[in-house]
Amino acid sequence: MNNPKPHLSYLSRWILVLFSLSTLFIDLQDQDSLDIRYLSPSTIPFDWELDIADTVEILDTVTGDVVYQVISKKGYPLYFYQEVADNVCFDNKCRPIDLKIYWNITGRYFGFMLEDGEFLSRRDHEAFDSTDYNRLHTLLADPLLPFFNLSFEELVDQKDVNSDQVDGVTGATSKQLSDYVVEGAAYTTYVLWTGLYGSARTVVRHTTESHLDNKLLSKILESSSSMDHIWALGKINGSEKLDSSIEKRLLKLIEGDDFFVCHGHSGN
Repeated sequence: MNNPKPHLSYLSRWILVLFSLSTLFIDLQDQDSLDIRYLSPSTIPFDWELDIADTVEILDTVTGDVVYQVISKKGYPLYFYQEVADNVCFDNKCRPIDLKIYWNITGRYFGFMLEDGEFLSRRDHEAFDSTDYNRLHTLLADPLLPFFNLSFEELVDQKDVNSDQVDGVTGATSKQLSDYVVEGAAYTTYVLWTGLYGSARTVVRHTTESHLDNKLLSKILESSSSMDHIWALGKINGSEKLDSSIEKRLLKLIEGDDFFVCHGHSGN
């Protein structure tokens, strides 16, 4: 098997992820709620309860699935999400994956949420603990995992896989790829990552581009994420006069010490 190679060295790739996550945190709902929500910093800060005005359905014409765009009361996009429903099976016993995956408006990974007491599990139906969720959250934030053009069958060691079992982690994850999945939950990691970085991500980016004006561009440049800055810089038309607020923000970025922004490296 010829595995696709990441575009950056191992160390550089994880530095980029850390820039994206910035201050990684877990946003668990109040004590009375069973929802599990893991988020990284949003491109545009907002209040989940106060700032959301509308949700628009957008069809991903490649997969036929729906991507939801969430819009603020002031009319600009806040984030996007998609509902994921699948089955993970061990020993002919299946348990559904039922959660939401989130993108920031630049297509950068935002997070995931399980509602109404849902949870993720590994082999033998062992529920994820906080370490597993944190690892999944970190892996999903990495746009350079070597899963592009890789089938799930290539992710596992075929000699150990029972044809009646969907999740190849009942066999052994390929040694070459074991560093890129949650132990015992290769299928879950693979499904969520490929969903986040597939055609739906393109839908997210194109939709934001259709709303892009000086005001929104300026807001994106104020993000805490260097990946958002790089995306926004790629949308600036050098032949047009810049809005003064964008000029000021660009000067601050140029004067800063963010290596990736200064060199315009966006990864994938």
